[in-house]
Amino acid sequence: MPRGRVLFAASEVYPFAKTGGLADVGYSLPRALCETFDMTVVMPLYRAIDREAFGITDAGEAFDVSLGGEVYRVSLYECTYEGCDYRFVYAPLLCEREYLYGPPGEGYEDNALRFGLFSHAIVRLARQMRSDIVHLNDWQTALAALLIAEDERATAGTVYTIHNLAYQGVFGKENRALLGIGRRHFTLEGVEYYDKVNLMKAGIGFADAVTTVSPTYAQEILTAQFGCGLEGYLHRHRAKLQGIVNGIDTEHFSPTSDTALVRTYASPQGKRHNKEVFLDTAGLRGAEKPLFIFIGRFTWQKGMDLLIEALPKMAECECNIAVLGEGEAQYHDRLEAIPCRSCIVSAGSPTPSLRTASAELRRLPDAASVLKRQHAKR
Repeated sequence: MPRGRVLFAASEVYPFAKTGGLADVGYSLPRALCETFDMTVVMPLYRAIDREAFGITDAGEAFDVSLGGEVYRVSLYECTYEGCDYRFVYAPLLCEREYLYGPPGEGYEDNALRFGLFSHAIVRLARQMRSDIVHLNDWQTALAALLIAEDERATAGTVYTIHNLAYQGVFGKENRALLGIGRRHFTLEGVEYYDKVNLMKAGIGFADAVTTVSPTYAQEILTAQFGCGLEGYLHRHRAKLQGIVNGIDTEHFSPTSDTALVRTYASPQGKRHNKEVFLDTAGLRGAEKPLFIFIGRFTWQKGMDLLIEALPKMAECECNIAVLGEGEAQYHDRLEAIPCRSCIVSAGSPTPSLRTASAELRRLPDAASVLKRQHAKR
């Protein structure tokens, strides 16, 4: 029986580019599926990606995409990394930026056009590769579901995965025509959202199947409390909505084999060595003290208000605290204002593996979890 051809599309994939958990899924899931399917991962070839380090070469293929009266030249690049095939989409509009989506706390004004161009390139690549399934992820690739549904030449089925419902890709209605979205789709049943274009609705409404990160979350987002304004739309499409728990990559993220660690380990002493290096890098003292680490985006959704409220009390304890991430400026300012000699706030260096391997305490409830607990006590 021939193996199915799957094109996995994401705006970020570890280790090439990463701002959040999507990149980790983009790395681990295709590798796991390679055992069953012929997998190809496609992502933008951002300026910050080290082409030489990853052996990324010109695929010798290019095509034009017309959007809003302009013609954009798209070039394809490729590499094989850890047994998985990757295709990279390069166009200056999409890739030549300092940040993936914009400076911390804001997005580039032309992100609709940037990732609309990426979505059109995904559709073109899927046709070229004769993909059986195109797996789309978050708002940056959601438009491709609508484009494939409308393309008579396209034969692929589509799966759309919601990783973060709070980020929906909402832009001014002038982007409808610019992105090649027909007027008949600018409705409540299509991509219209309070007289704006909502790209996530394109993924939810036009993909053949919609998944999210757990069965529980799939139920939660159907409610007003957690639906981020799309609960009604999701409810209308609930027949194709399924929650699948995100897996854990025990091969890559294992302290016994992770090459990103200073020293791999299977005992507390090995953990201490990594912790000492981390503390030295972070400018903290006292390897005997418990180390608490928060790693995440600085938004309310990640429980930042709860963390900031708790930090002064935590700082009274004999421990070290590292708050690592980027996000909204208000949270950076509030964190920096907390008097705490044993606390650092950083954009997230060194490597994610070393941070996690160094800490005794890491997990923090997100805002949704706390809201559920408060509701259960009523």
